[in-house]
Amino acid sequence: TSYIIICSLIRQTFLAYFSTLILIVAIDRWIATRVWSWYESQATSTVIFFFAQESFLISVASGCAVLLVYGEIRLPDAVWSRGNSIIIILHGYLFVYRRNLSEMRIIKKGAVIHTYSVARTFQLNENIALMKMLLRIAGPLVAATTPAFLFYSVFFLTPPNIGYDGIRYFSVGMYDLWLAVYAYFMLICVPIIDAVINTN
Repeated sequence: TSYIIICSLIRQTFLAYFSTLILIVAIDRWIATRVWSWYESQATSTVIFFFAQESFLISVASGCAVLLVYGEIRLPDAVWSRGNSIIIILHGYLFVYRRNLSEMRIIKKGAVIHTYSVARTFQLNENIALMKMLLRIAGPLVAATTPAFLFYSVFFLTPPNIGYDGIRYFSVGMYDLWLAVYAYFMLICVPIIDAVINTN
């Protein structure tokens, strides 16, 4: 029915959005590191940049959801690609984080005294604090998604029609249930996480 399709689209968009959100954060912090004076200028172009980031993220998430719900992408392919994407994105995030730490160490050593800027130091400190906070949050969040992938692995790796269909259906049902609970939990925690980040 149309209600099921709409709900499926919302759920898949949500999952795709939060699976790739860390990528946008990494790109945002990378830009803030490389062109910090422009980033902090509060010019119209920076607002456009932020809008473009969010639009890109929503477009990708929505596109993936439509392709998956309407059968253009198989669910197993979507699950495995999502898991692999998270791993790759986390590596990129860690690269940007370490780059910020490296540049801060260089500034503290006085190696770039001629380009030293209070604003740049502030930007690096802000980047490091934000990314460190998100890394602390990311660990439990990634761990919380692990059971969903385990449930789906049982469903995917167990051949059908060999007497274990009950286990397969239970596993895929738990996969859906786990992600639904996880999504609900995320929605509740977003204001809390935002408050913690702003405090720090």
